[in-house]
Amino acid sequence: MNDSSQMGCALRNDDDTPNLAAMRGEIFHSITHSIRVVEKNLRNDNTVYARWEGQQDDGRKPDTIAGKEAQPWPRASDVRIRLADELVNDQVKMMKAAARTGQIAFTATRGASFEAAGKTRSYLNWLRNTRMRKNVRRETKLAARWRQVYGTAAMGVTWHQEWAREYQKVTAENLQELAAAEPGGVASQILAGLYEPDRDVKRQLAGILRQMYEDLDQGEALKQLNALQRTGEMTMPARYLRKNEPRWKALKWWVDAFGPLNMGEVQESPWFARRVVLTRAQAEEKKISEKWSEEFVEKLAGTAGHSMLDWLGHNTALTAEQQWVFADSAELMDGLIEVLYFYYRHADEDGVPCIYLTVMSPHVQTDEAGDPLYGLDQPYGYDHGDYPVVMHQREAEEEQVHETRGTPETVMTQQTEVKAMRDARVNQTELFLQPPVIRPEREIGLSLTIRPRGEIGERRAQSTRQWTVPNTAPAGQPLEQDARTDAYRYFARNRTEDPVRAGLYDQDLAADWCEELEECWSQTLQLAQQFEDEQTFDRIVGGAQVPLHVTRDEIQGEFGIQLKFNTDALDPDRMEKKANLVQTVLAPLAGGTIDLGAFVRGMAEYFFPEFAEDMIRSGPQAAQAEIDDEKNNWSQMMAGTEPIMVESGQNFAMRLQWLEQQIAQPGSVKRLALNPDSAELVSNRLQHLQFQVQQSTVNAQTGRVGVEAGPTAA
Repeated sequence: MNDSSQMGCALRNDDDTPNLAAMRGEIFHSITHSIRVVEKNLRNDNTVYARWEGQQDDGRKPDTIAGKEAQPWPRASDVRIRLADELVNDQVKMMKAAARTGQIAFTATRGASFEAAGKTRSYLNWLRNTRMRKNVRRETKLAARWRQVYGTAAMGVTWHQEWAREYQKVTAENLQELAAAEPGGVASQILAGLYEPDRDVKRQLAGILRQMYEDLDQGEALKQLNALQRTGEMTMPARYLRKNEPRWKALKWWVDAFGPLNMGEVQESPWFARRVVLTRAQAEEKKISEKWSEEFVEKLAGTAGHSMLDWLGHNTALTAEQQWVFADSAELMDGLIEVLYFYYRHADEDGVPCIYLTVMSPHVQTDEAGDPLYGLDQPYGYDHGDYPVVMHQREAEEEQVHETRGTPETVMTQQTEVKAMRDARVNQTELFLQPPVIRPEREIGLSLTIRPRGEIGERRAQSTRQWTVPNTAPAGQPLEQDARTDAYRYFARNRTEDPVRAGLYDQDLAADWCEELEECWSQTLQLAQQFEDEQTFDRIVGGAQVPLHVTRDEIQGEFGIQLKFNTDALDPDRMEKKANLVQTVLAPLAGGTIDLGAFVRGMAEYFFPEFAEDMIRSGPQAAQAEIDDEKNNWSQMMAGTEPIMVESGQNFAMRLQWLEQQIAQPGSVKRLALNPDSAELVSNRLQHLQFQVQQSTVNAQTGRVGVEAGPTAA
């Protein structure tokens, strides 16, 4: 491998231009030397999708495979066993649940105010649940699956801008209003020269229009001026920012994303490249949103349908089998254009490292004059200072990213064993139901092929008879189950047998996945702090304005983000046990330190997500409802009626506090002194609330003893 410091110099020429040949060579070198990893990924693919040569949809072998008769006989059993796919799906479903419902914990790590931190948290939740919801759900699903199948995936995190065009009508009246507001301005110049017959004047006016509308060419400008002169209106093309948002993109390693073969931590890698596929219109738009060069985009049009994966697939240095691994399907690139975003670290003349971005094509190297041709080359513009990518790894047993294993390769043996047992059972059953016939050798020759309804030659016997085949198929079922059990035990799917280990496995997987998503959300917020429109931020969070845009130093460390997900939420039995534990043990011992309202809200959201939002009151709403109900109880007691003495489900401490404050009011003291019956009711109510508070704090283990109700006023 190249030394990273030498390679960093090689990626830029002495005249500080990008060395496109070196970049192209680095990717070629990385991929061709990773053939073992790519072939491993192909095996994982074939295992998880249960694919092999000669496969048919009906689960039967064809008559011939590779020109030879299928074994053990044509049309024998060839079932697809999806053990690896089953395990991957279980893992991915849990990871999707964590991505969707995990709670984001948000902290200010520097001097951000409490209010600024709270509003930034609200903005981040809006991104997650509204603005980016569809994008994040799709990409996390893909990244999770690729992570578990191949062992490695990546997530690109970028700020996406996309421009579109609209057409605006401009009338003579509009121009007159503008001219009145700004005498001598552009509108005044157009009106003054509009009816001049001199062509040079018209060309000057067309030039003014082209300065105002960038997408207007000279001929169209003259045409619209003539339309304004004839009809009193013209139609002008205007650009508008159609999309301006953070975006995630799942990247399949060695297909969508590339790095050095010895890469460990991606942020410490000397380079990272992302392969992007565009339509012709999308490539044209990049001239506006990313300032790609006009000549580069024009050259790209001639590369539609070409893929560097296909180019590698024709590399004669590889074997035929290895070439097939890289060969891309022509239909996947039909009409599409391939470009590379090549990110790399380069030290400037003072030795200070800087991340550069060069947008290049693996199929276009030079312009007509032989000079390097690229779409964009500049210091990377993201203030967070990292490559715009987060790595996902199923395991980290070795330093290099590519050494991580996927689920299919760890269960491949068991899946093969289950398939062998299943095929054997099917074949054995067919032999038992349709046994071969034994015939004299002189009639058929000495055939040794065994198959249902086949014929076996025999030298000694002179008569035809049916071969008695024992039915041993049921004996294979325990062997098949043993193979499945081994796989389930390895991946801790044996919940009944070992629930503790299964829980640890789930939580470990969820924690690793959430930590990776934390990095994605952290980069997303940092990009928003740099690029988001302040008006959009203020509209979402409301209230007093707080700054979103901050300095580069603040972007790199102002907030900390954690994504938390408890896998107990996936098991209703465990959730029920935990709820009972809180209600019967923790709450009575807590001394008022547990917010039961928050607990009830969490349980409602878990068990009744379809209407929990409408059912649950907010904290302030719930507190006010308690106080309002106690006020009603006071009114009843003042009228001589005893209120119902509820013994559970109320915030007794809050009610007691309100009642004690009410009793202490001067007006209440006078009323109770004049009305002994009401005073007795209030005393009973006070004792009841005090007792209930004591039951839930000081004396939680004693049994319930009701408060004797006082006489009800007539």
